[in-house]
Amino acid sequence: PIVLRIESVRGDQLCTWKGKFADEMLSGKKVPLNRWLRFEDQPQLPSSFDRIIQETRRDRNEYGFSSLRLVIAFLNWHNLKEAPNDRICSPLLWLPVEISKAKGVRDQYVLSCADPVAEYNPALRHMLRQLYNIDLPEEVDLSTVSMTDVHANLMRQIHQSEPGVRLDLQERPQIRLILQKAVQRVNRFNR
Repeated sequence: PIVLRIESVRGDQLCTWKGKFADEMLSGKKVPLNRWLRFEDQPQLPSSFDRIIQETRRDRNEYGFSSLRLVIAFLNWHNLKEAPNDRICSPLLWLPVEISKAKGVRDQYVLSCADPVAEYNPALRHMLRQLYNIDLPEEVDLSTVSMTDVHANLMRQIHQSEPGVRLDLQERPQIRLILQKAVQRVNRFNR
């Protein structure tokens, strides 16, 4: 992180739910993860993906379904009634996906999504309904509904009961903040 040049990071190189990555996932094709992840810099990735593939296979054999999900949107929020100062980060939308390993001279891991229908986090849906009477649907078709539409729906429901609450849509990570935290962690480690 110390030698990272922020100016050289382009938005189309980041694996976020916007642009090329989202289009590839929603097309139903297999998306090679080596295009989005730097396996040479992160030697633990292959063993982590192998473990995920094995656990997914075991879940499918034991329970009849896979619980593997790709979280495409998080909701950072506060429980204003019980603990207004505590920030909560919860997955908001997730997409059922499959990870597979393509054997070769250099093994490749591919991610695929059979259906573009994302599910709202059921625990978060229940909590928001109980606390704030915010009613979210069970699922949303991402081929027809954008994240901007999801944000607008949630913001409309929030503003019906409390117009003073702000809900921001952040589609791009705060690279400077991430870099600053990484540099602090490296400096702390070096000390």
